[in-house]
Amino acid sequence: MKRYLSILLFVLVLPCCIFASKPYFYDQVSFILPEALEVQSDLNRAIFKALTNAEDDETFEIKLTQKGLNDATVTANSQYCRVIITIKEDDSEYLSNEDYKEEYDNYSKKELQELNDLLESMVSRGVVLKKWYQIEFVEIDGFYSMKTHYIRSSTSGNSSDVDVINYDFNAGKFNVGISCSYRIADEKIFKPAINSVIDSLEFNFNDDKESSSLKGVLYEHIIPNSSIEFQWPEKNVSWETSSVNPSITFKLLQYESDYSFLILNDINYNISISDNDSNMFITQLYQQLKKKLATNYKFKNLKLIKDKFDNDEIKFSYSYSSDYDDVCYGLYYLKKLSNTRYINLSGQYFKEDETIINNILDSMF
Repeated sequence: MKRYLSILLFVLVLPCCIFASKPYFYDQVSFILPEALEVQSDLNRAIFKALTNAEDDETFEIKLTQKGLNDATVTANSQYCRVIITIKEDDSEYLSNEDYKEEYDNYSKKELQELNDLLESMVSRGVVLKKWYQIEFVEIDGFYSMKTHYIRSSTSGNSSDVDVINYDFNAGKFNVGISCSYRIADEKIFKPAINSVIDSLEFNFNDDKESSSLKGVLYEHIIPNSSIEFQWPEKNVSWETSSVNPSITFKLLQYESDYSFLILNDINYNISISDNDSNMFITQLYQQLKKKLATNYKFKNLKLIKDKFDNDEIKFSYSYSSDYDDVCYGLYYLKKLSNTRYINLSGQYFKEDETIINNILDSMF
């Protein structure tokens, strides 16, 4: 019974992981959207502008909120979380990120403290400030950025204070701001969600940083503790190890570009599994994949491209329309190496990377 439950747990959990996070691509920024958050709808954005009399300008803005707020669900209305990414083009003063870093690196301790005190004073004029943290300089996707962090009272009358972290940097003619905030009462939900967005951010400014999209170059690798060769778009790879329970171990390899998001899994069971259990695992996983895909409301104009499974493998791919009506593609491939070991490649990508994605698939499936 324990063996069956561990297999069933994996079958139920893995499809959720595949569709829980969704990559979002824009001209100058991409990120992975965690399950706890959603992108503010055009309708809600228009309502917000009308209520606040906000003026339209050339600033690009993407706002993430707690999931369900677009539909005004009861749970979402009782929570608060925001991640706001703004990118403003300013041709009047070109300041590369290297110049930006050099400017602040040359500040004396006294000048940095004066800057810190000034920013604290400016913030305290607009909110009830509960705690202020010393400013820091950190890297966001390789860009040198100023980090401000403070805790304020809620402006909605809620008893829970709000944790706020802002990142600001220059990249050539672009000024970038990232504002993150959530109620401390909901920290366990939204702090890891915000961290995952920040960790997955990729910016593409042609003036300051070369695009990270796939260039058509693949490198030969071998899956650890096996003779299986595969091709991957990175020369140096680092496998992460994780597990959903003591019976299952994952060795994970991830890749993100401007147009692609890929996860390669080396899945190992630490228990004995019969042929029947292995066949059941693949069958139920395939059924869960189709069910999750069919009921995923995020995917518009969904079309199946490849739909194949047997006792040794799953080959599953599809297309759908993105929020901006571009055609996106998704895939889930699984190959059985033994009753206790499987390799799996899943991900999403745009048409620009279709050829090289197919080459990666051909190298291992």
